[in-house]
Amino acid sequence: MPGQILIPKFGRRGQDAARANRAFRDVGMFKKYVDAEKHRYRRRAQDVFSRYKNYQHNKKAELRLEGVIDARSYMRWQEVDPHFWDDDANVKKFLKDNRETQPWRS
Repeated sequence: MPGQILIPKFGRRGQDAARANRAFRDVGMFKKYVDAEKHRYRRRAQDVFSRYKNYQHNKKAELRLEGVIDARSYMRWQEVDPHFWDDDANVKKFLKDNRETQPWRS
């Protein structure tokens, strides 16, 4: 039927959440997930950081680029603490702990 959108329903409601909960309780499965997430982060981050490898600051500019971060990491920290990026101490600590966010310095 034209103009209609069909959204299929798979399984019972909440079944996927329960399955994910059980999977994360399994140490081996959780370790695989964390390793895969780290690998995806490195690949994603490398795409972002490679754009700024040869970045040079404009000495006459009012603002300076402190670091670059991929959107997923930004949103993850924003979800943990909605005011994380508003606090200068948090940003400085994040940049210090994650040197890869400043690729022009390496």
